[in-house]
Amino acid sequence: MRRILYVEEAPAFGGSTSTLLHLVKRLDRGRYEPFVLFRYALPAREAFAASGVSVATMASITGADDEAPRIATPPE
Repeated sequence: MRRILYVEEAPAFGGSTSTLLHLVKRLDRGRYEPFVLFRYALPAREAFAASGVSVATMASITGADDEAPRIATPPE
C-alpha cells in the first residue's frame, strides 16, 4: 500500500478543500492510504476523519499557531 500526503493550506473551507475531500473519498483504500495535513485547524478536518482519512494540523507537528489569518477591513 502506498501512502499519499496531501497538504491543504487554505485558510477557510472552499473549492480546494471540497475537491480534496471528494478525491480522498474515492481513492482505492486497498492501494492507497491518504493523509491530509492542514495548515489551519479547519472544521473540515472532521469530514475527512469521518471518511477514514488520517488528518493533522501543522501546529500539531510544529507547535506553531494554527489560527487562520483574519481579513483586514480597510479603514473608512
